[in-house]
Amino acid sequence: MSTTYIGFNQGQYGDLFIGLTACRKLKENNPECNIIYSVNKKFADSIPILEMSEDIDGFIVWDAYDGWPSEKDKENLRNLAKKNEHINYHMFSPMQGHSIHDWYNYWHQTEEVCVMHGLPRPTEEEMNFRINKPELEEEKTITICTGRRIVKNNLINPKSLSTELIDIVKNFAEKNNLKLIQIGGSDEEEIEGVERFKGSYSDSVIKVLRSKLLVSCDTGMIWAASAFSHPTIGLYESSYYDSAKHCENWTPKNKNQTTLSANKIGDISPSALKDALAKKHNSLRHS
Repeated sequence: MSTTYIGFNQGQYGDLFIGLTACRKLKENNPECNIIYSVNKKFADSIPILEMSEDIDGFIVWDAYDGWPSEKDKENLRNLAKKNEHINYHMFSPMQGHSIHDWYNYWHQTEEVCVMHGLPRPTEEEMNFRINKPELEEEKTITICTGRRIVKNNLINPKSLSTELIDIVKNFAEKNNLKLIQIGGSDEEEIEGVERFKGSYSDSVIKVLRSKLLVSCDTGMIWAASAFSHPTIGLYESSYYDSAKHCENWTPKNKNQTTLSANKIGDISPSALKDALAKKHNSLRHS
């Protein structure tokens, strides 16, 4: 009897893409198994993109997040079991905690998602998860995720791009006759003079994939771009986690990503971003 697995962590957006490595490990060890991917209703607009994964066979949408399982979630599970009594099920906790608190000092985040769910550790290749990129007409755009939203005590997300770094991207786009498109949630600051894309999360991923380049702080979109090996410049604050030695273990394995980091994101050199933009743009023109 083949096994149907229900997993894994049900959100945030980045976690849903990171979990694709765990799906790959399951399919590698159990090629005949079915995977029902766990997604919270708050992040269900990512499903159209996640459906492109060859390792996912279906989806279950959870009602509760921090309070999981709600009565509705329990009812959905009972109905699933009742309708498919002949199927062998295994469910991973959609709110599984980390294996150790400072995992980021020892192994990659895609490895951690396997360790925390009791799966074998992935190979380096499996950490660089893949979804086949759809055929899309490329636009003369650069997409940007600033991450500038209020997170607590009226303070901006510490991982967000500084206004100085944003201005560098704006000036680069204008100089190279490229339209800059802001990608982000409705709770994020708007960039003056820049078009803000309006659409679902999956629509936003497609907009990014149509662009020549994504520039982003540490967001879920950077993981989505990585799934398609999309050209990316990622800017990271290496001290985001307590006692972190570097940010490599929460940076995608995307070979088309250029990563810039500093202890604080505001300390990233403007000249370093200018150089990264010029090099990435030049390589894309000659690819």
